[in-house]
Amino acid sequence: MSVDTKKLEAMVDNLVSSYLSTVFDFRVLEPMLYRKDVIDRHGRAERAPGFASIRFGLYYHLILECWKLACDDDDRSYSVRRIRKAFNDTATVSRLRHEYGNLQISIDQSVDPHTRAVFEQINQEDRAKRESEFDTKLDEFRRLWDLFLSSPQYTTIDKARKKVAAHSEVTQSAGGFRAKDLSDVGIKWGHERLFIEDLREIVDLVNHLVRRAGLTWSQFDEQTKRDALNFWK
Repeated sequence: MSVDTKKLEAMVDNLVSSYLSTVFDFRVLEPMLYRKDVIDRHGRAERAPGFASIRFGLYYHLILECWKLACDDDDRSYSVRRIRKAFNDTATVSRLRHEYGNLQISIDQSVDPHTRAVFEQINQEDRAKRESEFDTKLDEFRRLWDLFLSSPQYTTIDKARKKVAAHSEVTQSAGGFRAKDLSDVGIKWGHERLFIEDLREIVDLVNHLVRRAGLTWSQFDEQTKRDALNFWK
Protein backbone atom coordinates (compact mmCIF):
# COMPACT_ATOMS: atom_id res chain seq x y z
CA MET A 1 0.00 0.00 0.00
CA SER A 2 1.30 3.44 -0.94
CA VAL A 3 2.29 5.68 1.98
CA ASP A 4 2.12 9.46 1.86
CA THR A 5 5.64 10.87 1.95
CA LYS A 6 4.68 13.54 4.49
CA LYS A 7 3.45 10.80 6.81
CA LEU A 8 6.71 8.92 6.27
CA GLU A 9 8.71 12.06 7.05
CA ALA A 10 6.80 12.45 10.32
CA MET A 11 7.43 8.80 11.18
CA VAL A 12 11.15 9.16 10.53
CA ASP A 13 11.31 12.40 12.51
CA ASN A 14 9.80 10.57 15.50
CA LEU A 15 12.11 7.60 14.93
CA VAL A 16 15.25 9.76 14.93
CA SER A 17 14.17 11.76 18.00
CA SER A 18 13.31 8.61 19.95
CA TYR A 19 16.54 6.93 18.92
CA LEU A 20 18.56 9.89 20.22
CA SER A 21 16.67 9.78 23.52
CA THR A 22 17.26 6.03 23.82
CA VAL A 23 21.00 6.46 23.23
CA PHE A 24 21.17 9.02 26.04
CA ASP A 25 19.18 6.73 28.33
CA PHE A 26 21.75 4.02 27.65
CA ARG A 27 24.63 6.40 28.35
CA VAL A 28 23.17 7.11 31.80
CA LEU A 29 22.43 3.43 32.50
CA GLU A 30 25.73 2.05 31.17
CA PRO A 31 27.83 2.86 34.28
CA MET A 32 25.29 0.98 36.42
CA LEU A 33 25.98 -2.10 34.33
CA TYR A 34 29.71 -1.92 33.63
CA ARG A 35 31.54 0.55 35.88
CA LYS A 36 32.79 -1.05 39.07
CA ASP A 37 33.36 2.29 40.78
CA VAL A 38 29.72 3.30 40.25
CA ILE A 39 28.43 -0.08 41.42
CA ASP A 40 30.70 -0.04 44.49
CA ARG A 41 29.68 3.51 45.42
CA HIS A 42 25.94 3.20 44.88
CA GLY A 43 25.07 -0.50 44.82
CA ARG A 44 26.57 -2.04 47.95
CA ALA A 45 25.34 -2.76 51.47
CA GLU A 46 22.11 -0.98 52.45
CA ARG A 47 21.95 0.86 49.11
CA ALA A 48 21.96 -2.36 47.08
CA PRO A 49 18.16 -2.95 46.93
CA GLY A 50 17.43 0.58 45.74
CA PHE A 51 20.27 0.49 43.22
CA ALA A 52 19.09 -2.87 41.88
CA SER A 53 15.52 -1.65 41.52
CA ILE A 54 16.51 1.53 39.68
CA ARG A 55 18.90 -0.35 37.40
CA PHE A 56 16.24 -2.94 36.66
CA GLY A 57 13.68 -0.25 35.78
CA LEU A 58 16.07 1.66 33.53
CA TYR A 59 17.15 -1.52 31.77
CA TYR A 60 13.56 -2.64 31.24
CA HIS A 61 12.72 0.78 29.80
CA LEU A 62 15.76 0.63 27.52
CA ILE A 63 14.93 -2.83 26.20
CA LEU A 64 11.34 -1.91 25.48
CA GLU A 65 12.38 1.30 23.71
CA CYS A 66 14.93 -0.57 21.61
CA TRP A 67 12.28 -3.05 20.55
CA LYS A 68 9.73 -0.32 19.79
CA LEU A 69 12.25 1.59 17.68
CA ALA A 70 13.21 -1.42 15.63
CA CYS A 71 10.38 -3.90 15.55
CA ASP A 72 7.03 -2.58 16.77
CA ASP A 73 4.38 -3.51 14.19
CA ASP A 74 1.47 -1.47 15.52
CA ASP A 75 -0.29 0.72 12.94
CA ARG A 76 0.57 3.81 14.99
CA SER A 77 4.24 2.87 15.30
CA TYR A 78 7.13 4.69 13.62
CA SER A 79 9.48 1.70 13.89
CA VAL A 80 12.10 0.72 11.33
CA ARG A 81 10.06 -2.41 10.58
CA ARG A 82 7.04 -0.34 9.50
CA ILE A 83 9.20 2.02 7.44
CA ARG A 84 10.83 -1.00 5.81
CA LYS A 85 7.37 -2.25 4.84
CA ALA A 86 6.60 1.14 3.26
CA PHE A 87 9.69 0.70 1.08
CA ASN A 88 8.09 -2.41 -0.42
CA ASP A 89 5.67 -0.17 -2.29
CA THR A 90 6.97 0.86 -5.72
CA ALA A 91 4.97 4.10 -5.90
CA THR A 92 6.21 5.22 -2.47
CA VAL A 93 9.84 4.52 -3.37
CA SER A 94 9.39 6.31 -6.71
CA ARG A 95 8.12 9.46 -4.97
CA LEU A 96 10.94 9.36 -2.44
CA ARG A 97 13.51 8.92 -5.21
CA HIS A 98 12.04 11.89 -7.11
CA GLU A 99 12.16 14.11 -4.01
CA TYR A 100 15.68 12.97 -3.17
CA GLY A 101 16.85 13.92 -6.66
CA ASN A 102 14.97 17.20 -6.75
CA LEU A 103 17.82 19.48 -5.65
CA GLN A 104 18.28 21.86 -8.54
CA ILE A 105 19.93 25.13 -9.46
CA SER A 106 17.30 27.84 -9.65
CA ILE A 107 17.30 29.39 -13.13
CA ASP A 108 16.26 33.03 -13.44
CA GLN A 109 13.79 33.77 -16.20
CA SER A 110 16.02 36.52 -17.58
CA VAL A 111 18.92 34.13 -18.29
CA ASP A 112 19.79 33.81 -21.97
CA PRO A 113 18.84 30.55 -23.74
CA HIS A 114 22.39 29.20 -23.95
CA THR A 115 23.09 29.69 -20.23
CA ARG A 116 19.65 28.27 -19.43
CA ALA A 117 20.45 25.15 -21.45
CA VAL A 118 23.74 24.71 -19.57
CA PHE A 119 22.01 24.98 -16.18
CA GLU A 120 19.26 22.61 -17.26
CA GLN A 121 21.87 20.07 -18.33
CA ILE A 122 23.64 20.41 -14.97
CA ASN A 123 20.33 19.92 -13.16
CA GLN A 124 19.53 16.86 -15.23
CA GLU A 125 22.93 15.29 -14.54
CA ASP A 126 22.74 16.12 -10.82
CA ARG A 127 19.26 14.60 -10.59
CA ALA A 128 20.48 11.38 -12.21
CA LYS A 129 23.41 11.21 -9.75
CA ARG A 130 21.22 11.84 -6.73
CA GLU A 131 18.61 9.31 -7.80
CA SER A 132 21.39 6.75 -8.27
CA GLU A 133 22.66 7.67 -4.80
CA PHE A 134 19.16 7.11 -3.43
CA ASP A 135 19.04 3.61 -4.95
CA THR A 136 22.44 2.78 -3.47
CA LYS A 137 21.38 3.93 0.00
CA LEU A 138 18.11 2.04 -0.26
CA ASP A 139 19.93 -1.18 -1.18
CA GLU A 140 22.31 -0.65 1.74
CA PHE A 141 19.41 -0.05 4.12
CA ARG A 142 17.71 -3.28 3.04
CA ARG A 143 20.97 -5.21 3.37
CA LEU A 144 21.68 -3.87 6.87
CA TRP A 145 18.12 -4.50 8.03
CA ASP A 146 18.26 -8.13 6.90
CA LEU A 147 21.61 -8.56 8.70
CA PHE A 148 20.19 -6.91 11.80
CA LEU A 149 17.23 -9.32 11.92
CA SER A 150 19.58 -12.31 11.82
CA SER A 151 22.07 -10.94 14.36
CA PRO A 152 22.66 -12.47 17.83
CA GLN A 153 21.88 -9.13 19.50
CA TYR A 154 18.44 -9.02 17.85
CA THR A 155 17.63 -12.47 19.23
CA THR A 156 19.08 -11.61 22.64
CA ILE A 157 17.09 -8.37 23.00
CA ASP A 158 13.90 -10.16 21.99
CA LYS A 159 14.51 -12.78 24.67
CA ALA A 160 15.65 -10.16 27.20
CA ARG A 161 12.45 -8.11 27.01
CA LYS A 162 10.43 -11.28 27.67
CA LYS A 163 12.71 -12.39 30.51
CA VAL A 164 12.73 -8.98 32.17
CA ALA A 165 8.94 -8.84 32.02
CA ALA A 166 8.77 -12.28 33.62
CA HIS A 167 11.11 -11.27 36.49
CA SER A 168 9.64 -7.87 37.32
CA GLU A 169 8.14 -8.88 40.65
CA VAL A 170 9.49 -8.51 44.18
CA THR A 171 10.08 -11.94 45.71
CA GLN A 172 9.72 -13.11 49.29
CA SER A 173 12.02 -15.55 51.00
CA ALA A 174 12.94 -16.62 54.52
CA GLY A 175 15.20 -13.59 54.81
CA GLY A 176 12.46 -11.14 53.87
CA PHE A 177 11.60 -9.38 50.65
CA ARG A 178 14.05 -9.26 47.78
CA ALA A 179 13.96 -6.59 45.11
CA LYS A 180 14.01 -7.51 41.45
CA ASP A 181 17.52 -7.67 40.02
CA LEU A 182 18.96 -8.08 36.56
CA SER A 183 21.17 -10.93 37.77
CA ASP A 184 18.01 -13.06 37.92
CA VAL A 185 17.26 -12.61 34.23
CA GLY A 186 20.26 -14.30 32.62
CA ILE A 187 20.94 -11.63 30.01
CA LYS A 188 24.11 -11.71 27.94
CA TRP A 189 25.68 -8.33 28.70
CA GLY A 190 26.82 -6.14 25.84
CA HIS A 191 24.15 -7.08 23.33
CA GLU A 192 22.04 -4.06 24.23
CA ARG A 193 24.99 -1.87 23.17
CA LEU A 194 25.41 -3.75 19.89
CA PHE A 195 21.66 -3.49 19.23
CA ILE A 196 21.79 0.29 19.63
CA GLU A 197 24.97 0.64 17.59
CA ASP A 198 23.57 -1.45 14.72
CA LEU A 199 20.39 0.61 14.72
CA ARG A 200 22.36 3.82 14.29
CA GLU A 201 23.43 3.22 10.70
CA ILE A 202 19.96 1.96 9.82
CA VAL A 203 18.26 5.02 11.34
CA ASP A 204 20.79 7.29 9.64
CA LEU A 205 20.06 5.77 6.23
CA VAL A 206 16.30 6.07 6.73
CA ASN A 207 16.78 9.72 7.69
CA HIS A 208 18.71 10.36 4.46
CA LEU A 209 16.25 8.46 2.28
CA VAL A 210 13.05 10.00 3.61
CA ARG A 211 13.97 13.39 5.06
CA ARG A 212 17.13 13.99 3.02
CA ALA A 213 18.82 14.92 6.29
CA GLY A 214 21.75 13.78 8.40
CA LEU A 215 23.08 14.17 11.93
CA THR A 216 26.43 15.21 13.36
CA TRP A 217 26.97 12.00 15.30
CA SER A 218 30.38 12.95 16.69
CA GLN A 219 28.92 16.05 18.34
CA PHE A 220 25.96 14.10 19.68
CA ASP A 221 28.22 11.38 21.12
CA GLU A 222 30.52 13.90 22.74
CA GLN A 223 27.66 15.75 24.40
CA THR A 224 25.71 12.72 25.65
CA LYS A 225 28.83 11.00 27.00
CA ARG A 226 29.79 14.19 28.82
CA ASP A 227 26.31 14.68 30.25
CA ALA A 228 26.11 11.07 31.46
CA LEU A 229 29.60 11.28 32.96
CA ASN A 230 28.68 14.48 34.82
CA PHE A 231 25.64 12.75 36.30
CA TRP A 232 27.79 10.00 37.84
CA LYS A 233 30.55 12.28 39.19
